[in-house]
Amino acid sequence: MKYSNGQTAECGVRAKRLTMISEADWKHFKKVKAVTLDKFCKMTLDDAVERINDVTLSNHEKYISLYKLFESRDKKIAGIFDYNSRSKVMLQLYLLKSEGLLNLEQIAGFSDEVQEYLKRND
Repeated sequence: MKYSNGQTAECGVRAKRLTMISEADWKHFKKVKAVTLDKFCKMTLDDAVERINDVTLSNHEKYISLYKLFESRDKKIAGIFDYNSRSKVMLQLYLLKSEGLLNLEQIAGFSDEVQEYLKRND
């Protein structure tokens, strides 16, 4: 799967180096995951609205465009958000960051170890 930074999911294998996270990091991650999922969905819906409002496209072209948009975003959303285990958190954080979904405040809420990992894997 390709992400907006041009990398594929396979590059996330590096994310497995830091396998166990603290309970505090896990709790923070669950909050961040909910917020970033909502952000991703809003971005997708905003893109859909732009396509719907494009007066240069016929209704059929809009339909095809929306279908392709949702098909590609569904693959991304599954690749980023469908995990629910501590062993996959670092991979998810890597993918969230590479998609531009994490902000500095969210990253700052993690332990120094997790923050350092995210800095090293830019």
